[in-house]
Amino acid sequence: MKNKVKKFAALALALAMIFALAACGEPTEPSEETGQPTGETEPSLKPEDIKLAYACWNLTNEWFISLVEGFEDACEELGCEAVITDSQYILENQINDIENLVNSGVNAIAFSAVDQTATHDIVERAKEQGVIIGSTAQYQENGNYAFALDEYDYGYIIGKNAAEWVNEQLGGEGTYLLLSKDNTDSTIARGDGIQDAMEEFCPNMTLVARQAADTADTAYNIADSVLQTTPDLNLVVGTEDSCVIGAYRAMIAAGAVGDDRACFSGDAVSEVLAAMKEEDSIYRGSVDLIPYTCGYETAMAMYDMVVNGAPDECVYEWFEPAAFTKEEYLSGEYSPIG
Repeated sequence: MKNKVKKFAALALALAMIFALAACGEPTEPSEETGQPTGETEPSLKPEDIKLAYACWNLTNEWFISLVEGFEDACEELGCEAVITDSQYILENQINDIENLVNSGVNAIAFSAVDQTATHDIVERAKEQGVIIGSTAQYQENGNYAFALDEYDYGYIIGKNAAEWVNEQLGGEGTYLLLSKDNTDSTIARGDGIQDAMEEFCPNMTLVARQAADTADTAYNIADSVLQTTPDLNLVVGTEDSCVIGAYRAMIAAGAVGDDRACFSGDAVSEVLAAMKEEDSIYRGSVDLIPYTCGYETAMAMYDMVVNGAPDECVYEWFEPAAFTKEEYLSGEYSPIG
């Protein structure tokens, strides 16, 4: 698929050039003008002189690892330098990383805006110094480019995928644990989307607990605790694969397996895809969120803006999440894009 993505490099560059010349705002609500200078083209600017940075939220998260790979591959293809930092799930680190990258003289910076209010001012300062700002998934409205995710809709797709299994296998009744990211403002809506979908499509399911989990270890411990009080727990559904995989391991360790047990989440990371291939796996579904493509196209778009000038308003490209089940994956009916 990576080769397939690269075939669209010329198209991505062409589209970015069009957007740079005739920028458009967010589809749902027009953005206010940023007041940023459009930036003149620098004829003497060579690819090897350009530095594109990605301030990663956490490099232990497999989704971000794949995104960074796409970002670096695009930079290699363009002939420019990729600079990567790791905020390790700490907002202060992310802000400091962005500030340090600006001071180091990079031409563009992308990041996931987990708290866009907190990063608003540093983004404005970066733009004043001529740095192009991009964002991935959790978007920064006062940036220049966003490969954006509607968090609620994404959660709703995850929840609906799980609810369909519940109705087919459990007759719409049972118990479930929701692993959210309620400790991060920008992703609370994803958990809300999951819960709303579950309540809409299988209202007789009992929610045992909704707890925040950032890592697989945290998810393991939460699931292990819930299973001690609710040993007949039928379902764990969560906001991302990289966490729910821990709950999946906890269920296996507790012997909570069989046709009436399941795990569902989103991101379609390789560890979960491998788990689906395990014998009698209860990991029954995920949602593809194309991290490699996101990183690749973000680098391409920012490079074009560095060379041809920044738009007056943020240019948006939206994720189109695609849910799939274990059966669809194993049969080849659905192949994650990556």
